Amino acid sequence: MSGCGWTDRLQDCAAHQAACPVKLTLDLADELDKKAKKFQEESEKAHALAIWFQELSRKLVEQLNLSTARVDNLAKEKAELKDQVTSLEQRLEEATKVLLERMSRWSATQVQVFVRDQKQNKMHVMNVNIDEDTAVLKWYISRQTGWRSTSFYLSCLGRIMQPGMTGRDYGIDQDTTLYMNACQ
Repeated sequence: MSGCGWTDRLQDCAAHQAACPVKLTLDLADELDKKAKKFQEESEKAHALAIWFQELSRKLVEQLNLSTARVDNLAKEKAELKDQVTSLEQRLEEATKVLLERMSRWSATQVQVFVRDQKQNKMHVMNVNIDEDTAVLKWYISRQTGWRSTSFYLSCLGRIMQPGMTGRDYGIDQDTTLYMNACQ
């Protein structure tokens, strides 16, 4: 009656079914199937999580490698910039020395001269360095007067001033008058 082949008295059937080894085996098999199915589902979830974790780990390693490379590049760039700053500081120091040297020479050779602008019938008072080339002097005067440097020549003490010579070569001294002569 209970499917196990039990053939004892009918009144003992209910007690037998509660303790029947075949029924208990079937019930345990069903429970085992349910647990196996649940285990399979959990195993699949764990596998999916493992794949996700592996991909995340790969991405993190990749980002770490990129970050490490970026840090290395920045360190290299910092070292290069530091070298450039050091080089620029040295160049600045050298340029400052040259500038101070020139300024000390400039103040020693700077004189006030009068520049007669015959075109505008005007007298300009300027401070010039008599040790500079007359081409530089002419350029400086052209900037101060508004004349183009090719439109005039300078003369001093009856002599036409030529490029390649200095104001000292022409005897320019304090309060000397230079003449701007228009080119024809």
